[in-house]
Amino acid sequence: PSQHAGGILSHMHMRVVLQRLFSPRAIAIAMCSAAARFDAPAVLAQAADDRSAPAAEVIRALKEIECAPPPAATAEDLSGRWELVFSTAAAKLPLIDGYMPNREVLEWDLAARRLKLEIETLPLLPKVRVVGEELTFDAASQTLTYSVKQKPPSQWRVLHVDRANGLLAARSSVTGLNLIRKLRGGAMRPTATLAAAALSSSITAATQPASALASTAKPAPSESAASVAPTALASTAQPATSVAASAST
Repeated sequence: PSQHAGGILSHMHMRVVLQRLFSPRAIAIAMCSAAARFDAPAVLAQAADDRSAPAAEVIRALKEIECAPPPAATAEDLSGRWELVFSTAAAKLPLIDGYMPNREVLEWDLAARRLKLEIETLPLLPKVRVVGEELTFDAASQTLTYSVKQKPPSQWRVLHVDRANGLLAARSSVTGLNLIRKLRGGAMRPTATLAAAALSSSITAATQPASALASTAKPAPSESAASVAPTALASTAQPATSVAASAST
């Protein structure tokens, strides 16, 4: 009987220990500790600086920032010209991890109520230019709204502003989560550098084991690759006319 009682007490003790280890509070504390060790703004800064941050970490950083309190971006923060660095829409395309293989430059002209998007596709081809009309910025919701031709209004909701590094993260109603960097003095990454970075990413993706590829974070399936702005579509080497026709940013 004493051995049986001891076994019961040992079982109860183990049960209490497991309950404490796997209680909602313990799990929440563990998750918060892990999040504290992951510096999302630093990952985005690294991604914009030299594109060396792994795509899965960039996607994680964008998702974590989306869950954080919204920033207080102003019209001044949005001024200037911006280069698209990373988009979860591009991450859906074969052999592209999310970093833009081509160059896209945005300009939010709130005074003229116009979004200007300039896209470079392939060498020797003319740039594709897309214009969004009726541009507005709602500071309360941190949302930019505009319309392209006869399409329904599109929105960019600002999630993060890094004034020191000239970075902005936002969720587009069409292209998902995006990271853009402000062009200072008109400087942009050379096209050859962009192509080399895209090739390197493609080789890395092609040589990764299946388990590693399966673990890579992907955006919500509701963001159809067919709705990707000319951004990611440009990487499929479609003619400029075809790319422009699909522009919806």
